[in-house]
Amino acid sequence: MANPRIFVSSTYYDLKYIRENMKRLIEEFNYTPILNEFGNITYEPNQSLDKSCFNEIDNCDMLILIVGGRYGSSIDEDDNDKKKFYDRYTSITSQEYRTAYQENIPIYIFIEKNVNSEYYTYLNNKGNEEISYAHSDSINIYEFVDELKENFANNIIFKFEKFEDIERILKEQWAGLFQQYLKKLRTDEKENRITDTIDKLEIVTDSINEMVNEMGKQLLDESEEYKKLLEEQNKKLISFYSEKIISNFTFNEIKAQIDQEKAEKILEIIEEEYLSNDFYNNYKKPVDKFSEKEKDEITSKWRDETKKNINNKFKENDINLTLKGINFPKTFLLKNLELDKIIKNNDLYDIYKEKMIDNIINDINNKVQQNDA
Repeated sequence: MANPRIFVSSTYYDLKYIRENMKRLIEEFNYTPILNEFGNITYEPNQSLDKSCFNEIDNCDMLILIVGGRYGSSIDEDDNDKKKFYDRYTSITSQEYRTAYQENIPIYIFIEKNVNSEYYTYLNNKGNEEISYAHSDSINIYEFVDELKENFANNIIFKFEKFEDIERILKEQWAGLFQQYLKKLRTDEKENRITDTIDKLEIVTDSINEMVNEMGKQLLDESEEYKKLLEEQNKKLISFYSEKIISNFTFNEIKAQIDQEKAEKILEIIEEEYLSNDFYNNYKKPVDKFSEKEKDEITSKWRDETKKNINNKFKENDINLTLKGINFPKTFLLKNLELDKIIKNNDLYDIYKEKMIDNIINDINNKVQQNDA
């Protein structure tokens, strides 16, 4: 099994001690550290050192960026003369970060506390070249920090004073990633079981339909008994799918039990904003054109926008409920591809609506009782 490859990006001389300890920490987890000074980077013939670093990043699973008081050497080999504080240029470290960012490689960012504090002095004095900064050798450091904070929320940019700060945070973060991975495995297994159940049920349903159709035509002769048999079968399928659909919605901030009237409104909002055929068709058109990676990005964007729209509608209708998550695109599979095959007339739609409302009431009220317990 391949070990995760972790690229450590920072200037060398001022952060040598931290880089050595980063190598030790990464190896403790049985991961593979990628640091230039330890010969971990494959140098390509006729390629400069910095270009070899950038190419190596694409083969890594994570980048750890450590920003201290030095900005570092220029990516331009012919432009590494002694720099003045306000000279603008691009450093190897900053370009390593941009390479990882463009490739969507997970990045952990650590900024030395004094540099981070002085960054706010820079913000208040942008354009003023008379200011003297105590904790850095180049104005580019603060412009780089500005770029990092623009690209990432503050809660994933960490400050440090000593290596132990970085070590503690990474151990916590990696433990969290492992926990999320285990949870995803459990969720994927559950979803696979649901999908397998659906597939098996479809096979059984098709077989029953064929059998009932043949027997119905021969023995029941399209009588009322035959119609009742089909209706009962469809009711069971509707009940099954509607229960699975609601299980793909998670709610939080539940403050009160939901009655019939509120449940009907909740269903109406979810139908309008998410379960409609129009929504499904509009979603499918753009998604079908892109790669798996792009599909994930589009799906994530649609999911977030949909949650926002649904929650706004809840507020407008005085529903004390917040939609926390939607299992994309599982509900599409269930509703738009499966249930739509069954719901062919108003009678069956009424059955579906009744089952969905019952499921909403039961699901939310059970959570209220759990919260009160």
